[in-house]
Amino acid sequence: MTAEQGALFPAGDGHAGVLGGVPFDPSAVLRSLRPGVDAGQVRAALGRFTPQQLNVVHHVVNSARNVMVVATAGSGKSTVLRTTAQVLPGGLTIGAFALNRSIAQELRGALPGDVQVSTFHAFGRRLVEEHCPVQATFVEWKRLNIVKAILKEAGAYSAGVAKSMLSLVRLSMVHIANSADAVLALAAEQEFEFPAGLDVVGAVRAVQDRALSDFRTRGHFDYDDMLYLPLKLGYGFESLDVALVDEAQDFSRLQHRLVRHVVGRRGRVIFVGDDRQAIYGFSGADKGGLTRAAEVFDAVTLPLTVTFRCPASHVELAARFSDGIEAAPGAATGEVRRVTEDEVLPELRPGDLVICRRNAPMLSMAMRLAQEGVPVEVLGHDLVKAMEGHVRRCFAYSFAPDEVEGRLHEYGMSLLQSHYESGLRGKVLRRAVEADVDLLSCVASFAAEVGVLAERRGARATGEEVMAHVRALFGTRGPAVRMCTVHKAKGLEARRVALLDADEVLSAGEAAEEDGDVAVAFVAVTRGKDTLWLGGSRAADLEDTPEE
Repeated sequence: MTAEQGALFPAGDGHAGVLGGVPFDPSAVLRSLRPGVDAGQVRAALGRFTPQQLNVVHHVVNSARNVMVVATAGSGKSTVLRTTAQVLPGGLTIGAFALNRSIAQELRGALPGDVQVSTFHAFGRRLVEEHCPVQATFVEWKRLNIVKAILKEAGAYSAGVAKSMLSLVRLSMVHIANSADAVLALAAEQEFEFPAGLDVVGAVRAVQDRALSDFRTRGHFDYDDMLYLPLKLGYGFESLDVALVDEAQDFSRLQHRLVRHVVGRRGRVIFVGDDRQAIYGFSGADKGGLTRAAEVFDAVTLPLTVTFRCPASHVELAARFSDGIEAAPGAATGEVRRVTEDEVLPELRPGDLVICRRNAPMLSMAMRLAQEGVPVEVLGHDLVKAMEGHVRRCFAYSFAPDEVEGRLHEYGMSLLQSHYESGLRGKVLRRAVEADVDLLSCVASFAAEVGVLAERRGARATGEEVMAHVRALFGTRGPAVRMCTVHKAKGLEARRVALLDADEVLSAGEAAEEDGDVAVAFVAVTRGKDTLWLGGSRAADLEDTPEE
């Protein structure tokens, strides 16, 4: 250890220099590396680590406790996680869990080869297929079909009721809502409406019982079963000695319970996450999941508050939404600038990142850039599929530019009526309408442009031409301006970042009226390494304080 590091870790500090009577000794760490680990890589990491980062390694090496690393945006989390995996003793079965396939792929390339890296669902699927009493078969719509059958038997079926019931079944699984009160509380929170006389709790339990029977007799399993069945049937119990959990703030209670299951009573868990980046609450992520996990696993909580990505001006803005971020010593000032779309458009170039909470403003900007000859890459190909259904229905026959607004208005009203008649109510209906409005706004932009181009050549436009235009925008490869929603920007960074409709994001984060609004704002303003353009931001909030 250097003299500087020794001073930062004074003797007697239970969190750092002396832990259980054992001082932190980098040389001992290097001598004890298991075969196959790159000692030079570990030495280089330890040599540049901050006291907070070294403290994590110290606890992993010199303590048997579970660890919760609360890592702010750009705090070197990936390097710390890799080093943590590298310094674990030999002879252990180590698993690393990632939020999605892309993160899992990144971890797989960064972590030692003897670490099993996967998403929770991939891990669970392997257990299900290995232990299934008959030939296992994935059936995507298994639970939906069971829901429909049970509702029809009860004389309560409609498409909307089936959708609400399926959502409630899934929520009861991810939140581990086993009691009648817990199920009914979830239904009330989501504002689900079910026909009078329907035994909602009984229906949920009937779906689960029939789904379990279907697996045991026919081997059918669906996406939800990949996490549920290992716990229900005991598959994979105590199969890991150490579990590394990345992006732990975005996992559900069911996923955290699976971690406890696979490490059992003797294993160890190392979590990495940040509550201020918990942006997936809408999909079942556990609110306050890090705090709950720290309590359940009796984990020591270790902060990584220094960001090496964000300059000082970005950190000042991000501090509105988190008290757990600070600029690195000597960090550049950077720039936070309020702009209009017209002002930022000519400044954007390949390598920049443009993000927005909604799709429509982002795609509008993407088309304008494409018209100027600037390469654009829109992330999120699921959006293409979603738009295609609307385009096919709305533009089943040719159209002129002045017909776009009328067709979309008529189609939008028919969608609303369809949602209502199918039984959607409350939050489910509002979310459906918000999604429709966003997507139809995207369709409108593309249809209008295609319509004008067709009119110039004396023809009427078609839906096929609209979708060709959409696919061309999403198919860009090579250096380009990357564009995505804030939710898809998680894990991304760029030297220069433009946040569109910044007023909407910042105001929602400050008001914090909906779960996740603070986290969305924090994630949005911590992607940039130099320049952050705020489209439509409030001047009064962002003006530099006058010098005295």
